[in-house]
Amino acid sequence: MESTASITLRKARFFLDQARAADPNDRHAIASNLEAAIVFCRSVTFHLQGQFAHSAGFADWYAEHQRRLGEQPLSRFMLKRRNYVLKVGPAIVTRIVDVSVAESLVMHGEVSVQIRRGQPWYRRSLKVLISDLLHPLRQSVRLWQERRRWRRQAKKSAKSSAVVTRDELRFTDPEWGGTPALDLVDQQLTILADIVKEAEARFEVPVCSNGDSV
Repeated sequence: MESTASITLRKARFFLDQARAADPNDRHAIASNLEAAIVFCRSVTFHLQGQFAHSAGFADWYAEHQRRLGEQPLSRFMLKRRNYVLKVGPAIVTRIVDVSVAESLVMHGEVSVQIRRGQPWYRRSLKVLISDLLHPLRQSVRLWQERRRWRRQAKKSAKSSAVVTRDELRFTDPEWGGTPALDLVDQQLTILADIVKEAEARFEVPVCSNGDSV
């Protein structure tokens, strides 16, 4: 049977997943879900004690795990963050954004051709005269088409430029600022999940008269 501590773990992971899935620009959603994940994360041990307190051998077993948690820097830090959120205010985090842009280069050149005839104009055929008269117009049209094609290519190239971003929330504490806050909470949940799993395997989950676990 699933213990209350397991349910609390699932709630913590739910809020952690919500924080990961939130729009990177919606800092309120990310921070709120992060704080909820921290609160439920560090409530796991309280619910574990509350449910198994009267189980034979639990006190000695849990005392050893409590000692280990107290020696783990991450567990101590998460406990402090939980108490801060509950008693003082929002978790203090900072947003780290890295942007990498790969630019592409589009080369463009224009060539203007001027026709010079060896014969004077009055000795040229009508077809040649008409061709010479229309040549500037045709050249202008070709240049316009070429510039238009170049602009389209430049826009397409700009849109296809690779942009890689790293958008993370991190705690401002120097000791923990090198790892994303969500990853730290995830690590703590993994530690607690192993403890809860061991407790459920070692001790029988108390059941209420209505069939629910207590």
